[in-house]
Amino acid sequence: MPLRTSHLAIAATLLLAASIACQQGPKVGRSPIRVELGVVRAGAIVETTVFIYWRAPANNAKVITKLPPTIQQLTIESNKDDQGREETRLALAIATDQLGKHETSIELSLGERKASIPVIWTVAPAVPNSSRILVASTPFRGDSSMLPEDFASWRDLIVEAQLDVDYRHRRKGASTFSTESLARVDIVLVGEECLLHITNSEVARLQGFICGGGRIVVFADAFFVGTAAAANRICEPFGIEVINREPPIGEPHAAFDGDLARHALNVGVKRIVVGRPSPTKITNPELATALVTLPTFGSEYPFASIATTKSGGEIIAVGNSLWWNWIAKAPGNKRLLRNLLVRAPRLR
Repeated sequence: MPLRTSHLAIAATLLLAASIACQQGPKVGRSPIRVELGVVRAGAIVETTVFIYWRAPANNAKVITKLPPTIQQLTIESNKDDQGREETRLALAIATDQLGKHETSIELSLGERKASIPVIWTVAPAVPNSSRILVASTPFRGDSSMLPEDFASWRDLIVEAQLDVDYRHRRKGASTFSTESLARVDIVLVGEECLLHITNSEVARLQGFICGGGRIVVFADAFFVGTAAAANRICEPFGIEVINREPPIGEPHAAFDGDLARHALNVGVKRIVVGRPSPTKITNPELATALVTLPTFGSEYPFASIATTKSGGEIIAVGNSLWWNWIAKAPGNKRLLRNLLVRAPRLR
């Protein structure tokens, strides 16, 4: 029976790690241990989540949160395991209206047990005439990684490329890809939970976004179960399919100069490294073409493919999930993502 690897394996690792390395007293764990968002731009929408593992029966006590004025609570969910132990998931919106570095913390308590998670971010001025990006799901989640160091490559890329990013968290009662959220941006990076639970209306809006001249970058693979099929709901009209399979687990797979198409999006990219890739397939050569191939799959099944519309819109499908982790594996990975997330603003 296939496992939702990203949730079951990573969540289990987080629970174990939280119980060992993230303790605040003998009965409280947290993930992440610290929220480090890096640089965000003034006016950006920034959402994140944190998880608290109380690891002891709650005895009917209620979770109490104490937040600074710069952080807004979006949702709070508490679940109990079969032993009555409490897990709290908190979704937060971070203020971006005041320039400068911000260091604060969120405080939670459950009865006599307490937890504190530091939150650090820097608000920089928006860059004139630059493209704005929507990243959904936000990588800064309690079930992504407990260690802020795992996002260092992404935080560095934000600074190096002067990216202006909105981070959206998938939550009940709110559309991640609403007309309003798409109207704010030029590029959309789609992956993980926001891809897995995408609705038909959101698929239609994203396809309309492409036809209106926007660029969408989709990360999906067999590793994150369900994302390949979800990605194909967006990609299918544009002649691209993500194949829901992966090679045997072993050594990383690499692409070199000869595996990279002569395309502006590959400028500066010398080598791509992938741990557990999935192939894509060009189903309509008149619309789509290969961007990166891997010797593992051959030229018929590219690792990354791109389709371009007559309006100048683009969709790029990459056969990998957890993109924030992938870019740390090789400089070429990071450079490719940078190229994918930088373009002239679209006409509105």
